[in-house]
Amino acid sequence: MTKGFSINAKPPQPSEPLYRIEEEGTNGWFLVEDYEGLSKEQTNQLYHELLRDGHNPKRLRIVRIS
Repeated sequence: MTKGFSINAKPPQPSEPLYRIEEEGTNGWFLVEDYEGLSKEQTNQLYHELLRDGHNPKRLRIVRIS
């Protein structure tokens, strides 16, 4: 085994979870614009803006990415 290599090592996790917003289309789920790598507060704000702009809440989802 190579020095400094550990099978059980996990990549470092960011201190704050990150999210993305996806919308369901005819071919599956797609990223809405560039709404990826967002904090919880940013995600909440952008999600509600999408709802105000007329997006169907049943076709939106928030996905935690880290």
